[in-house]
Amino acid sequence: MDRRFEFTIRDAALEDAEEMALAACSAWQFAYRGILDQTFIDSVAEPISFAERIRGAMSKDAHRLVAVSANGEVIGFASERRPCSLEGFDAEIAALYVDPTSSRSGIGGELVREMVRRFLTDGRQSLAIHTLAENRIGSAFYEKMGGQPGPTTNWQGAPSKWYVWPDMSILR
Repeated sequence: MDRRFEFTIRDAALEDAEEMALAACSAWQFAYRGILDQTFIDSVAEPISFAERIRGAMSKDAHRLVAVSANGEVIGFASERRPCSLEGFDAEIAALYVDPTSSRSGIGGELVREMVRRFLTDGRQSLAIHTLAENRIGSAFYEKMGGQPGPTTNWQGAPSKWYVWPDMSILR
């Protein structure tokens, strides 16, 4: 079931960190339950420390976007890692989270497309996104967006994989 509702995409601000953390922590609990150890999930998906990590990351030069609902609540966000962690690619979306209560509403796709618009404006051409191999939700989303399977790796003891777009202009 595809649910659509009004939201806007804008640059993330330092004041958004707490709401970004809440969206990310809810997404972590939803997507990674049963994949990662629950104690580990609980330690990472703790809103106060997650917000601190977001604030720290905001001091780095990178694109960060939030999706905001009609009532002004941050319901998702995307963040760039610079430089890209995957050799041979020049752009990376390191964080893409949508609050599970807002999933399947088009937010994730719009966040990715807006990040790609900015990457292309910066003169970059290829995109990589990393996820856990067992993250069925993320994998299905990236495949629907045209991502090609990239290298497999390991993250925190769990199999992980990359999705790549050698020419990200297809995502415009």
